[in-house]
Amino acid sequence: MVFYRIRLTQRMNAYWAMEAESEELYELAQALLDPSMGYVTLPAGFQDLCLRWRR
Repeated sequence: MVFYRIRLTQRMNAYWAMEAESEELYELAQALLDPSMGYVTLPAGFQDLCLRWRR
């Protein structure tokens, strides 16, 4: 398992920050984030599963 730490400054788009860090992170960003805002865009069912797992 690989962990990455990306520093986001105020108003920085997470999508583009991941793209700048590495090709692997850019591929993840394409799958999970909205390019225009940098927010997570997961299906609703998956989001519910993640919230239950975190508790």
